Amino acid sequence: MVRQPLQFDFEGQRIMALEGDTIASALLRAGVAIFSRGPKYHRPRGPFCLSGHCAQCHMRVDGEPNVATCETAAHNGQTVRRQNALGSADADILRAVDFLFPQKLDHHHLNTAHPLLTAATQALTHRLAGIGEAPTDGRTISAGTVIDADVVVIGGGRSGLAAARSCTGRVHLVEQQASLGGRRLDGTPVETSLPGHVQVHLSTRVMGLYEEGGLRLVLVRGPQGLVQLRTHEVVLAAGGIERTVPFGSNDLPGVFGGRGLLAMARATGVRPGQRVVVVGSDPDAPVVARGLVQQGFTVAGLVDTEGALGRPEGLPTLVGARPVRALGRRLVRGLEVQEADGHTHRVACNLIAVVAPLAPAYELASEVGAQAIYERSRGGFVLPVDAQGRSSVPWVRVAGRAAFPSESLASRPCA
Repeated sequence: MVRQPLQFDFEGQRIMALEGDTIASALLRAGVAIFSRGPKYHRPRGPFCLSGHCAQCHMRVDGEPNVATCETAAHNGQTVRRQNALGSADADILRAVDFLFPQKLDHHHLNTAHPLLTAATQALTHRLAGIGEAPTDGRTISAGTVIDADVVVIGGGRSGLAAARSCTGRVHLVEQQASLGGRRLDGTPVETSLPGHVQVHLSTRVMGLYEEGGLRLVLVRGPQGLVQLRTHEVVLAAGGIERTVPFGSNDLPGVFGGRGLLAMARATGVRPGQRVVVVGSDPDAPVVARGLVQQGFTVAGLVDTEGALGRPEGLPTLVGARPVRALGRRLVRGLEVQEADGHTHRVACNLIAVVAPLAPAYELASEVGAQAIYERSRGGFVLPVDAQGRSSVPWVRVAGRAAFPSESLASRPCA
């Protein structure tokens, strides 16, 4: 299939893209590595999760701030600008804050002795923490659409698809990505067929769950604007969110969530670097490493932090090692690693792919009061459910990664 060429304006520069690119993949292909600046110390940041969950790729697109460029399709004629920088994002003047306050910047107690100093300090910290200015083009706000449903399924991965197939009545399935099926790491396709009574909303983000006046509401934003789904029941199958692991400078451009990096390479052919170190002891780590090799990357090492993976065949594995810090001032130039015997050395690379356990996406259920508990083995907070998958809020059922059977709680020893 021939992918048609596209182009858009990026800060006065013409960026060439291909049909199927996101704005982020097109920029990475063009060699743009710095997408944003940290909201406090203004350190350079590039995309991380590549799945719409972090803010590191947010830019201003056609006048709209805080757009996740990793999930926004590239189109002809778009205007894309970086935000939250004084001067250019490549050389942000506010980066000086990081050097002026080498210990930490405690803005709560800085210059509080006099009202004028307090006002000046607050103005500065507001400027530091800005994440995009409101649109100034006088755009109109259109009225949203209201749709009545019996069941709303949130998430179009394998768990969400299975839930949608089992539900009857007016079923609406909402998926943030542009296609159903989720991301199967081995590249094999997922069966995405659905019965005719299931209506699918793609490229649609859920903004919140509400219960007011006896109505259960799901507010979503998609290609056609805001939609309010009035429903009797919600099934939350939102999957998991990429996490990083602690090591120095782990926010440098060039540090990616490994699953997202692999998915982008498969979908667009973009490789933002060549030599990659994969970090993590999750069972997905060697699968991601092999997938990256298949996409043309060179895996310089697999850092098995917990010694849980053995020695996967064909991968240079450092068992029981830990990442110390990413090397480089503006971009990744290597990774300092401490091996199990305490010896420290540097691995040359220009990409670091982190493969930590995915954090269950539980937050939407918590918005309406569903009980959540921290479960270390699951990599974050989960939602206890009964045998029918119901959370502590009876109209919210949970499927997939965030569901935690209540019998698992009953079998635990007392603290």
